[in-house]
Amino acid sequence: CVETKGHKFHHTSQSSSPRLVKRGFTLAEVLITLGVIGVVAAVTLPTLIQQYKERETVERVNQFYSIFSQAYLMAIQEHGTLDQWGLKPNGDDIQNEDGTYRLSDDAIQSANTFFDIMSKYLKYASYSPFTADPIYDENGVRNSDKVKLGPQLANGVAIRAIWFNTEAGCVEQNHCANFYITTDGGAPRETKEDGSNPIGKRTFNFIVQKDKIVPRGFDNKSFKSGCLSGNNYSHCTGWVIRNKNMDYLHCNDLDMNTKTKCK
Repeated sequence: CVETKGHKFHHTSQSSSPRLVKRGFTLAEVLITLGVIGVVAAVTLPTLIQQYKERETVERVNQFYSIFSQAYLMAIQEHGTLDQWGLKPNGDDIQNEDGTYRLSDDAIQSANTFFDIMSKYLKYASYSPFTADPIYDENGVRNSDKVKLGPQLANGVAIRAIWFNTEAGCVEQNHCANFYITTDGGAPRETKEDGSNPIGKRTFNFIVQKDKIVPRGFDNKSFKSGCLSGNNYSHCTGWVIRNKNMDYLHCNDLDMNTKTKCK
């Protein structure tokens, strides 16, 4: 300590201050960390993607149901109930020369008349009239399921098929028509490796009554026999509208009244 004119100055030896040691990660530590992150991502990412796609599908089905139902009610107010629209029932399919079948001309005309009327109350993102002409894919194989026909909405939902029963069935049973939508704009069926062609998991069915649109599979019996069993996923429509999930893809003990989620 040195004193100068009443002031004291303290000198501290540098050797008494603590030494700071900087240490980084080794290459091995970084690689191990990245490996752990990669394993976790590989395990969780597919599940997260699947959950996102299911939420997106549920949202699109509910959007479509709301929009189409409102449009149908407006059409009824102007044109009367569906049995008054001048639509003809589908009748029998027509066999082609190659042994395949196509819709009758009446069925094609009715479908296009129906969607022409509905277009006044719906905003189609795209619309291609249904046709009875032979359809071939890029390999020359006849497969109309792969062709995107009919109206498609802005959210990607497309109507891919429709059947009319506008006589006794409409009047007596109030089942005037039914149609299928796909939430990804694709074909209503999924071709598997074994050659089977079942209804796809993104395909949903609606019944057209004289005064409203009804989702297929609202009742427990139809839901369990068609949807929950996997025999016909288009019968899952009522479940998706009511319960806002696709848990029927993950557990088989669901019930419309007692259990509406897997967990």
